[in-house]
Amino acid sequence: MRERFTGKANEYLAEIAKDGKYTDANRGYVIIPHKIKRCLGLSLYEKMLLECLLSYMGDSNKCYPTQERLALHMSCSSKTVERHLKSLKAKEFIEIEKPNKNNVYYLPNNLHENPYLLLSEKTYEFMNSVRGKVNSGDLDKWVAEVVESETYQEFITKLRNTLRIKYTQESSGVNVLEIALSGYSKHDYVEKKVGEILEEYKSFMQKEFEEKFKQTSCSIDLKSVQDTNKRESLLK
Repeated sequence: MRERFTGKANEYLAEIAKDGKYTDANRGYVIIPHKIKRCLGLSLYEKMLLECLLSYMGDSNKCYPTQERLALHMSCSSKTVERHLKSLKAKEFIEIEKPNKNNVYYLPNNLHENPYLLLSEKTYEFMNSVRGKVNSGDLDKWVAEVVESETYQEFITKLRNTLRIKYTQESSGVNVLEIALSGYSKHDYVEKKVGEILEEYKSFMQKEFEEKFKQTSCSIDLKSVQDTNKRESLLK
């Protein structure tokens, strides 16, 4: 039986990335935040594709691998790559230019405020606050259902529309008036509204959680009472 590695995984993986004893075709590595790797609302192919693009960017701000090369890395067809490039752009995780035959890929400078990342992180935050109150597997399955729901997409849209006020030169007349009446700068107004939307989402999650697991919680409490009564009768 092979021995298990007992050190720090990050340090060991960094060593593997630098190792060129037998081959150096793919030496190196890139930092990918957990909030991207675990982002709710991104499909498996979207995550794989985004990670491939990030690995090509490295210390640069752009990359231009062919769709065929990306398909090779991902063990899928170039059509699948093409489809998910479009979805990543629609979700505002990448920018795409085509100055010639090949696409050139960039990261948007507001990726840290991507609506999918913000709502995903708020979801994990809520999960951490209720974990232990119900079965962990049941909680994860329920959250997966929420992420696929229309309501989740509605919150994504709310965040996207609000953040666009911050990053676009023009705002609608309603937004201009509302910002003026609020007494905040445009930047502060948007941050305040984003915070309110996330709190609204948190309240939605709390309400749905209580409704979903109400019967389960009752049955758990009942079982506890029954077990207690049973123990007490045995002691008499």
